[in-house]
This record gives sequence, structure tokens and C-alpha cells, in this order.
Amino acid sequence: MIASRASALLLGLALCLVCAPAAGQYSPGDVVVIDQRNIGQNWPIWGITSQGKIYTVTTLLPLGAYSIAPAPDNRSIWVSGKGNAGYTTSSVAPDGTIVNFNVDLQNLFSSIDVDGGGNAILGNLVRPEIKKYAGSSFTTLYTGSPITNIIGGGLDLYTGDLVVLDSAGIFQANLHGTVKLSTVIAPITRPRNGGSLHDDPDTGTLVGAWSNGSATAIYRLALGTPGILSTLWNGSTMETFGALDRDPFDGRYVIPAAASSVSSRPSAVYRFDARTSILTTLATFPGTLRASPMGATVAGSRHLCAGNEARPGQAYTLMVSSPNEPGAAYIIACSFGFGPGIPLGQGRKVYLSPDALFNYSLQNTGIFSGFQGLLGPKGEAIATLKIPNIPQLSGFRFFAAAVTINQNQISVISDTLGVTIQ
Repeated sequence: MIASRASALLLGLALCLVCAPAAGQYSPGDVVVIDQRNIGQNWPIWGITSQGKIYTVTTLLPLGAYSIAPAPDNRSIWVSGKGNAGYTTSSVAPDGTIVNFNVDLQNLFSSIDVDGGGNAILGNLVRPEIKKYAGSSFTTLYTGSPITNIIGGGLDLYTGDLVVLDSAGIFQANLHGTVKLSTVIAPITRPRNGGSLHDDPDTGTLVGAWSNGSATAIYRLALGTPGILSTLWNGSTMETFGALDRDPFDGRYVIPAAASSVSSRPSAVYRFDARTSILTTLATFPGTLRASPMGATVAGSRHLCAGNEARPGQAYTLMVSSPNEPGAAYIIACSFGFGPGIPLGQGRKVYLSPDALFNYSLQNTGIFSGFQGLLGPKGEAIATLKIPNIPQLSGFRFFAAAVTINQNQISVISDTLGVTIQ
């Protein structure tokens, strides 16, 4: 009896792997999806092309990931979750290789975002903490009430604050100087794991998606005390939304959804246009994949990355990254604001303001070095901004963005990077 059950289990696993899409390397613009449903002893990561084709990035992730985001250098994907060795944070290279494997029994990060200093800002699900990861070590920025466990979160572009979706409500953490927490909305119906928030540069608000057992919806959050939470889209209670991401390639959001066992719908990944509230299907997982997508991100979407924190009297480093475009021309600009954006044709915008700082940064003077040029063989270039040695600049916030020009046409428009001088 035991032998027959084991044979059946191995046969089922073999069929699952045979029916899975072929392994492939994720490319910039592909959607990368973490999965909560294990295969054998490990968990898969899926890739989805812009045409909606699903392929396997890896089936060897030794953890069920709760959060996913591109690393600051735009070369790999960060994941964090709970797995075979406990709570774990890892990086996943484009070919599926798992690197920087780190077992940490204290932290299960349900949200990952990157600030204007190149630091990862993380929300802890199992402990009421907000943490920063700077290169090789974790620093606790905030701990304790009123947060209880962070379900998801994201950085607000305008302020640089972390906004967290918690079991006790929605809270805003001012990350500059001594971290302070303020209540945006409390309480809310407890969301399930996998909720998230992401900035919307069109409106200066945040877009979020989550399920709470009685409703599955996409929301717009306007910060304040109290904040305003409005519903952009309301769907079936038979699906559970996972963590979303904004795709700078087209300005829409990617949202994974795991169908429940009693639903006739398969698991899917959607695209959502916050301007029109239209939800469309990017890809649907065949039942043979046993997929339960927890979160999604867009590979190669950090086209402008910070190399260090901005401080008075120091050089602030930026990296333009567009791996598909070695040799392409690029331009970086800065401004005091980011909205409503500068039109660049065909409905596309760069989210900066045409102000004095914007015009000055385009002059590529000695203060702004390398803000124009050509990308190198890896599709990367380094620029520096010499910040004046004026202590009063501490706390000042500005914004930066980049575009690439390929075959005499604007190609990539980066997400806007918000930078607070420390």
C-alpha cells in the first residue's frame, strides 16, 4: 500500500514537471511570478513574456516566497519567504540560479521596495518591524505598535515614506531621520497575505490590491490623516490577489491572482490600467501547473538605480540600466517635482516637472556629470551629482528619471526615482 502510494506520488510529480513550460531566462520586461504551491521539496518561479507566454524560470527555489522585487542594480530578482531551512531571503539570476541564500529565523519579509539611496526597505510579517537592507546588513528602522504584522507595502513617491498594509490598518512611516509612524486608515478588514501598495505617478497616490475573505478589489489610496481609500475595481470573492507591481514599460500594473479550490477559474496574472480601471488577462496558468501565484514583479524595471545615499558635500551616484540596449543614447534629468509629467509623445510621459532644476540638469555641467551619453556593452552607464556641502539641504527631496534613445526614437522611460538628502 505504502509503495503504491509513493509510486502514485512520484508519477503525479513527474506529470506536473512534464506539463510545466520549458525553462527559460527572464528578460527585461517579462513578468516574474512567485508561487506558493510547492513541487516536491521546492517551489517554482514562473516567467511571463509580454505576449502572455508562461515559462519556467526555476523549480528549485527552496522557499515559498511572500515577496518579490527587482534588486537595485537591475540584474537580479529578490525574493523572501519561508522554506526548507526557515525564513529565507535570496536573489534569483535571470537563468534561475539562486544566489545570496540567507537563512534568517527572525524575518519573513512580506514587502520589498528600494529607496533613493539604493537600500531595500522591508516589512516584516512575523514581527512588527520595518527594516532596511544596505548592501550586506539589516537595520531595524521601526518596531512595535501600532503595527502588528505587515501584510504588504510600498514607498510613496512624493514623500519617500513607506506605507504599510498591516493587520491593524494602513500606516505611513517617515523614514528620514528618526522614523515616525502615523495612522492613515485604521482599522480595516484584515487582508490576506499577499496584499501590496505601489505608487501611481499619474495622480501622486498609491494603488493597492488585496483580498480579505469577503472582497477582492483594487484600491486607490490618497495619503493623509485620515487617508482616503477608494475602490477602482471590485471582483469575485473566489480569487485572492497577490502583490502587484507597476510596469514602467506601459504604465499598467501586473497583479497575480490565485483561484480558490472551489472556483471554476484557473490562476492568472492580470494587467490593470489605473486610469481607466480596466483589468485584462496577461496569462492563465494551466491546471497542470498547480499554480498559486503570491506576487509578481517586472524584470529589468529599475532603469534608474541609486548607488549610494545622497548627502551634503558628497557625490551621489546613479546608474542607468537598460540591458537590452547596449550602445543606446541616454539622458538623465532631475526636478523639484514629478507631476503631472512631461509628455513625450504616443501617450508616454517622463514623470518630472519642467522647472529650474530640470533645465539646469540638462546642461550636463560639472555638478551633473555623465547625465548624457551612451550605454556601455552591458546596457549600463554611471552618472554623478555633486551635492553642495550645505547641511541645511538635509531632508530636501528631489526627483530623477532617465530615458534611452534608440534608432532616433525614445525607447525606455524609467520610473521616477525620489531622492531625500540625508
